[in-house]
Amino acid sequence: MKDHGLRDLLAHPDRNKVQQGLELLRTLDDPALDSALAGKAHVDADGRVVSELPVDVTLVLLASSTARSTARGAVSLDLSFSKLRFLDLGGWDRVAELSVQGNLELKELKTLPPSLVELCVDDTPLGALPLLPQLKSLSAAGCTNLQLGRLPSSLESLSLQRAFLTAVPTNLPRLEILELDGTMIRMLGQELESLPRLRRLSLANTPLTRIYEPGVIQHAELRELDLRNTPYARTGRVARLRRSTHPLLCIEA
Repeated sequence: MKDHGLRDLLAHPDRNKVQQGLELLRTLDDPALDSALAGKAHVDADGRVVSELPVDVTLVLLASSTARSTARGAVSLDLSFSKLRFLDLGGWDRVAELSVQGNLELKELKTLPPSLVELCVDDTPLGALPLLPQLKSLSAAGCTNLQLGRLPSSLESLSLQRAFLTAVPTNLPRLEILELDGTMIRMLGQELESLPRLRRLSLANTPLTRIYEPGVIQHAELRELDLRNTPYARTGRVARLRRSTHPLLCIEA
């Protein structure tokens, strides 16, 4: 770390918080972290340590309240609302949870660790995501530019609220929670057949007009179906659907 960066760091009013955060991050023993701490650094009013990497990537390292150890020594990074433009976490092999929510200028996630199991990119202009083979939870609410492409089959929870989406994602054998509120979906066809573990499906506030009812009736695991504020909910077909499904399924309309 250069001298002026160190002076800025030590001048921060909450020095203990910053120091604890840096010490925690140092335990990662990753080349990416070494590069970050060796570059120019300063701390803003929220306790963020901002480093400029030589590969033209802006990386925000937060202090102990945000960069925290999780189970088995994994690390959770919360970089929400940090004014990021690019992010490269290549070499950060112990990061399990990452949030970049609200970074309104973040257009590229160059490299993410394959160890990632939880990712939140809500309200960012990202156009694509790298394939993460171990990802279990993805939240991309409000990502109107996002092109989903291939999703990892490991997903258990998927939130795409207010995303520009016209069809229900399929071929996710482990998915249990699917939130599609505020999307452009007009029809629920036979997609549920490729989502055998789905327990909750939310289609509230969509232009949904048609449902392939046998797919809902025959789905053994589905427990919650939210159809509020949809054209379908304003028809008499909801009552018929409720009478036909198993008693454990709650349909909100």
